[in-house]
Amino acid sequence: MPAHRNVHASEIIIRPIRWGDIDAIVEQFERMWGEPWQPLSALVSRRFVLHYLGVSTRSLTAWRAGHFMGVALIRMQGEPPLFAKSSPALHAVDEELKSSPIGEGLLREVLSEQGVERQMETGTGIAATATAELELFLVAQDARGHGIGGELWRRMLHGFVGEGIRRFYLHTDDTCDTEFYDHRGMELAVAVHPQAGGAATGHRMPETMMIYAADPHELLARRGQASGRSSGHVPDRGPALSMPCGSMPSGSASRESMPGKEKM
Repeated sequence: MPAHRNVHASEIIIRPIRWGDIDAIVEQFERMWGEPWQPLSALVSRRFVLHYLGVSTRSLTAWRAGHFMGVALIRMQGEPPLFAKSSPALHAVDEELKSSPIGEGLLREVLSEQGVERQMETGTGIAATATAELELFLVAQDARGHGIGGELWRRMLHGFVGEGIRRFYLHTDDTCDTEFYDHRGMELAVAVHPQAGGAATGHRMPETMMIYAADPHELLARRGQASGRSSGHVPDRGPALSMPCGSMPSGSASRESMPGKEKM
């Protein structure tokens, strides 16, 4: 998608995630955050995506002419995961990583990061006040600048409001564009500086890990979208948030930047 060309309304399809979408999402995840000097980088990217998908209960994806443009994976408390087969698929990736010393080290570092995130949640008590978590928000590089990320974000917020969610949160770190969340009015709940690691594997550990949180009603009101008005190129078509197991209920920001990955 050329950077100078606006996306026409009829070109974009927004729908719930399908199992067959995983390869396209992993490919874009690797483009954004992969470590090309690391031969197991693509496998680690697959592990991240499967991890997020394994706990997610709602989803939105954006497509143009069969090409992946963006995804939002959300976990709502008390709902079943989207795909039961995410767990065995994740286990298979872990076993493949464990088959080599480098892979085993990479897996250990990824699990260490996730352990820090759980400690952050415990320390802030965020899970007691927020009933939804944004697990992954990813906009394809070729889709940036066309309002697609802003439209996914807006639909997600309206989905939260429709479900009575008063507070949601996300994990991110300094490898991501946290200005996306600052610009939209989210609050930084906590920031920590984990111990450096990855020397033996070449994996880049984040220097700062953060939790952002917000009331979706306030974010929509801040941007004048409480009535469902859209300000981006992409029109109001498709689901607000997919229901569990992929069924669909009835139902951008002008500044488009890549917000980054949210980790569980």
